[in-house]
Parts: sequence; structure tokens; C-alpha cells
Amino acid sequence: MITAYEQTGTMMANNLRNMYLSNTISDPAVVRKAIVRAVNARRPCTRYRIGRMANAIVFFHWLLPTRWWDAFLRLMGTRKLI
Repeated sequence: MITAYEQTGTMMANNLRNMYLSNTISDPAVVRKAIVRAVNARRPCTRYRIGRMANAIVFFHWLLPTRWWDAFLRLMGTRKLI
């Protein structure tokens, strides 16, 4: 049975698989270090920016109007990234 989200879900799964295989995303050790730092912090931050693109994503989210940002995310969700 084909669902309404099957095509998008398959595309997103393929994009994630390709990102892991191409070394586009950060190493899991980076995330592990941030988690350990948060757990051991006396006063942990609300959010931690970790990974290769974290600062760029936050900057562009700040820079772009909300509608543009939402359109960008929709575009990224419907394109083959790699």
C-alpha cells in the first residue's frame, strides 16, 4: 500500500543514507562529547550548537524571513541532496 508520505520519506531516507556515506555530517563523537558536557555541567545550556553546519543553519534562520526559511526547508525536503 502506497501512503501519502512514502515518496518524501523514501527521499529523506536516501538523503540521510548518502550524507552518512559521504561524510557530509559530523562524526557521532562530536555529539557524544556535547551530551557528556551537558550532563556534567552544573548549569547546562538550553541548546548546544554542534556539528558542521549548526552555526550556518542558525545564522540563515536568523537572516531569512520566516516564510523564506520555511520555503527553503520545504525545498530541501523535496530534493536529492547528494
